[in-house]
Amino acid sequence: MKGCFILQRRFAVLGHEMVRLLMERHGLTQACAYVQTRESYLYLKNQNDVAYSALLLDEDVHATYKNENVDIGYLETIEREYGIPTLWQYLNADRVIRSGQLVREYPHDTCPYTHEEMLAIIQVYAKNIIAFLDKEKPDFVFGPQVAGVGTLLLSHIAQKRGIKTLFVMNSGLEMITCVSERYNCLTGANEIFERDAKLPLESVPRYADARALVQSFRAKPTTYSRANDNPLYRSLHRSDQLRFLLPSQFLRSISWYVKMVWVWMATPGLKHDYTTVHPWWYVWDRLKRKVRVARGFDDLYGVFNKEKPYAFLALHFLPELALLVHAPFAQNEVENARNLAQSLRVGMKLYVKEHPAMVGYRTRAFYRALLQIPNIVLLPPQIRATDIIRNASLVATITGMVGLEASLFGKPVITMGNVLFNRFSNVRRIHAQDDLPSVVKELLTTPT
Repeated sequence: MKGCFILQRRFAVLGHEMVRLLMERHGLTQACAYVQTRESYLYLKNQNDVAYSALLLDEDVHATYKNENVDIGYLETIEREYGIPTLWQYLNADRVIRSGQLVREYPHDTCPYTHEEMLAIIQVYAKNIIAFLDKEKPDFVFGPQVAGVGTLLLSHIAQKRGIKTLFVMNSGLEMITCVSERYNCLTGANEIFERDAKLPLESVPRYADARALVQSFRAKPTTYSRANDNPLYRSLHRSDQLRFLLPSQFLRSISWYVKMVWVWMATPGLKHDYTTVHPWWYVWDRLKRKVRVARGFDDLYGVFNKEKPYAFLALHFLPELALLVHAPFAQNEVENARNLAQSLRVGMKLYVKEHPAMVGYRTRAFYRALLQIPNIVLLPPQIRATDIIRNASLVATITGMVGLEASLFGKPVITMGNVLFNRFSNVRRIHAQDDLPSVVKELLTTPT
């Protein structure tokens, strides 16, 4: 059996260890890999644990676009074969190519390529990935959730050819990780749902376990990612954010930066890779973020009053595949908030809270735009989302796991993209903003 593994960025070391264990214990005989970042590629080239039949480096593929002549006929053929439904979805899912992000910090949003260059980029990716699969002929493709032109194309081309694809998926629940045959749903969970949907609850296998999980969550809510999503585990106060100025912290930052510059200069080819962060922009973007933090946002925050009826909208962590892949047409968070606020009952407030991992990234102008909407109250990020959810009349998210948390509390939920829990009976996914008022009215008047 031969597997093709997506070895992504710094997680490539973990993925490589998985390949080694599959070979030692589970009958895997050959492996090839699609690798992201040159540092990971060099690590894999120099290790002696696994003899990969081929390593395709994303950055090397990307670099060839400069000498590529765009063939519209070829691109139209690729679009007919592998479009979702067009090729733009591949480009829009790549935060580096589409917005210049990842190599620059959010809120930077400038496409570094012309239209013609973007066509050349997707053309070279398609050619190289098709040639790679033709040569390697893997039995399956395995990797993390896709993000970017290369991995998204690889997954769709493999699926179209009948090659099994397997993706590591976040379930949204602490300590539970899933493997799915599709990156946009939990295939195993969907099969179980279809099988058990018409059974009496007491007859559903593991119903008691599911009920116990819900009761446990309601008694002691836990986020699936403490480091990113739980404000108790992040430094969100302005004084904490400025601790980097302490002598010990400052020296550590300088040491890290010196190491970064050395790697950037000493690694062959690294400084020319499209995914490499230039040391100058690294410093500049972080300085701007620290200035925003020093200025603070406390004067923009309102008071949380759980006694009066309200809806809750949680802002997203950006840029991430949760929006780029699963909700490409719902990414304007100010407009989403405006439309939701204007769809609520008269007298209801819309509480909006920042994602704990985004504190300092957004500008004051973003929050002021939200506060121009009369019935919106911006809450401090230190408040836990679950404390807001408990008394909310309605919870809305684009594709965030706050919707799953609200579902476990039995709250009505609105989503605006493709997310794992859309099939829950209390969840409504909207496909057009014009539908919001009627969906809000239905959820607020129908018992869940």
